This record gives sequence, C-alpha cells and structure tokens, in this order.
Amino acid sequence: MRIHHLLPREPSPSGDGGIGSGRAVKARACGDLSGSPIRVLRSTIRYGNQSGELKHIRADDPDGQARWSFSSQQATLRRLDRAFRAFFDRVKAGRTPGFPRFKGRGRFNAVEWPKDGDGCRWDSQPEHPTATFVRLQGVGHVRVHQHRPVRRRVKTISVKREGSRWAVARVAALHSKVRRQRLDSAHKAALALVRAYDLIVHEDLRIASMTRSASGTIEAPGRTRLKALVAS
Repeated sequence: MRIHHLLPREPSPSGDGGIGSGRAVKARACGDLSGSPIRVLRSTIRYGNQSGELKHIRADDPDGQARWSFSSQQATLRRLDRAFRAFFDRVKAGRTPGFPRFKGRGRFNAVEWPKDGDGCRWDSQPEHPTATFVRLQGVGHVRVHQHRPVRRRVKTISVKREGSRWAVARVAALHSKVRRQRLDSAHKAALALVRAYDLIVHEDLRIASMTRSASGTIEAPGRTRLKALVAS
C-alpha cells in the first residue's frame, strides 16, 4: 500500500513545526492563495510494516485485539496486501484499477487460521464420544458438524459465513498430494501434444478484454456477440 503525505515546505507561523492545523494543510494542498510550495513524500507500506505495527496495537490493547489469534490477524493483513498489490498492478498495466473496497463487519465473511495449533485447534475435545469441536482463540470451543471424516492431519482452518450460518473449512495435508497429481496430469498432456504435432502455436489471449467485450444482454449484446450475430 502506498501512502502519499502532503506537507508544506516552510514552517507555519503558528510554530507547530510546519504542519499547522488540518484545515490549513488541506487548504495548501488544494492550492490556496499563500503560494506555499508543497512537497510529496511517497512511502510504501507493506505487510511487514503493518505486521510490526500490529504487535504494538496488541500490546496496548490486551483485553481487545490481543484476545484474538495473532496469526489470524496476520492472515487478514496478507489479504489486504495482496488486494493493494493487485490494484497497483492494474494501474501500471493501464487497466481499470478498481480501488479495493473496505469490508465492514457485515461484509467480512471469512477468517483464516493459517496453522492448526496456532490460535486454533481442530478436534479440540477428542474425548467427546460423538461430537467434534474446534477451538478458536478468543471464541472458545465450537461444535462443528462433519460431513465426512478427516483422513489426514488438518493444516489450515477457515471459518466462512454462508447466509446466516458459519462453516468451518479444513485444509488437510492431502492438498499437497492433489497439487502433485494436477501437475503430473498437466505434464502428461503437454508431452502427448509434443509427440503428436510437429508445430505448436501459442496464442496470448487477453481473457479480461474478451470477457468485457462479450458482456451484454439480448437487447444490447456485447461487441463480440454482435459480430457473431452479424456474421451468421
């Protein structure tokens, strides 16, 4: 995330170190009649900066922010960092940037705990004869309804809101095996193509542009669909 600070070059008459009142700074930034030059300080705020600041926030708020899992809060900061990185990548590419939208409590539908045992624990009460529980730091033991048994060690836990209910998603160690199987399938498909054809042409399709040009309705079809209708 990049933050631009607007500061006056010369100290203000009030002797407050050049910052002045918030209203004065806004007036100078808008170009008031004083003609005071403005310098722009560009700074970049990454995940590491925010994670370090989070430690101080938790230390100052032991009964509030410190109640929750630090790893889970870091996972949220990583999501924020990815959103802003993607935003600036779109700006550099000249595409419609779409500034990341703030999600309030009513729109924030997923919380992640990156590692089982760090702020969360799957099957936290194994001695229970019938029910399964998951322990979430700051929340406690929560009973979950399993649709199928877990055959591998749980690595990551995500809690997602689906309508008015919350669901627990588990990512087990089996995920790495599935990834290897997908890569193996892709390599076999590529090898079959190489052996079957003497010439392979690769076309760099701009899927985002094609999707935008194809969008529309029956009454007002998109450009791509309109060309297809005319050609037919």
